[in-house]
Amino acid sequence: MKNTRQNLIVGIWLIALFFCLSLAVRADEADLKKEIEALRLQNSQLQQQLQQQKEMIDQISRKVSGLQTTNEQRETEWQNLKTEHSAPPPPDLPKEDKHFTIGNAVLSAEGGVGIFESGKKGQTPNAEFRLDEMKVFIEAPIYDDMYFFGELNLMTHESFDENFHLGEIYLDFENLAKFWKNERLLNVRLGRFYIPFGEEYQTRNDIDNPLISRSIMDLWGVEEGIEFYGSAKKISYAIAVQNGNNAILNDGNADKSVAARLSYDPNKRVHLSVSAMRTGELDAAGDGFSAMWIGNGFFHAISFAPSATRFHANLAEVDARYKWKSGHVKLAGGYADFDDNNATANDQRDIFYYSIEVLQDLTPKFYLAARFSELLSPRGYPFVGNSELYGPSTRDLWRMSLGAGYRWNKHLVLKSEYSFEHGRQTDGTS
Repeated sequence: MKNTRQNLIVGIWLIALFFCLSLAVRADEADLKKEIEALRLQNSQLQQQLQQQKEMIDQISRKVSGLQTTNEQRETEWQNLKTEHSAPPPPDLPKEDKHFTIGNAVLSAEGGVGIFESGKKGQTPNAEFRLDEMKVFIEAPIYDDMYFFGELNLMTHESFDENFHLGEIYLDFENLAKFWKNERLLNVRLGRFYIPFGEEYQTRNDIDNPLISRSIMDLWGVEEGIEFYGSAKKISYAIAVQNGNNAILNDGNADKSVAARLSYDPNKRVHLSVSAMRTGELDAAGDGFSAMWIGNGFFHAISFAPSATRFHANLAEVDARYKWKSGHVKLAGGYADFDDNNATANDQRDIFYYSIEVLQDLTPKFYLAARFSELLSPRGYPFVGNSELYGPSTRDLWRMSLGAGYRWNKHLVLKSEYSFEHGRQTDGTS
């Protein structure tokens, strides 16, 4: 009986011990479950954070990719529209060139120095060292697709003095047709810029010109006004309304200059364009000269007041270019009709001109170039060329330029040239 009681007590103790152990295990299991649940919650939060970070990284990547794509598109657009521009690309485009920057503004410069010698009747008969060109540019984004471009000419090839002169200074409003899903179709330029007539003015700077001289007609001009330009597929255009005179501060006549160029690029090798322009009626006293440069001088009245008080010129030109891997050939030909309001004499003049330029690379760095150009006016007009003479009756003037160049890199070119130039007055004088 005693053993039975003892066994019963031992059993009760064992049951109680088992029960306590069970409670302890259950408590441990509850704590473990809580820890596991906390870890699961922590893990879930970490996964959410990782997902958020991944989404942020994806968004940044898309933005960067989009920015790169936009820049690539804008660079492509610049190349497509290069024939419509005279300025460097907008400052937000990727550039290989190294410029000096101040904030968002980009400063750059280009120029040329050399030695020039002409015959006794030329402009440099004494073998002169010459700063031929020095230009400083500033570019800056203003807002969205609005850009500022400015040019200061410290010296130019055609300078008559050593003073500083304004070049191009304008605001560009780009991609105005983006709402119609054609960003390149319409751009607007407002300020002072090159007259969009012909093609040569786009490559007449020292660094862009394969030769040292320009063509004998060298048609170009810079003037205040407004320009509309753009492109669609293989066609590009530029239309400008400008003051038309050579003065910066005043316009002597309300009539404006209008110039337009239409270009067609059937493929990467061929480029064609037609240009037309009217200088508008210019005041012989108030304006003096037109903004359009021709034959190393400006259009101006042949007869002066009181015989003539107004003058004008209308021009048309056709340009063609064919490029191959190691060179190009360029052709240009045009006509200008000049007249003034002289009632006592017929000052109307027909002016014809043409040029052909050929460039051939002999090595990736060394090239040869040649250009022949001629101005013709049967009744005579005051073309100057490289002569020291300035008369009203030049009948014909031609220039043959032969040159060679070595491109050290994209920033430095060494060039040499020999030119033949000859002209005659209407009376036969050389």
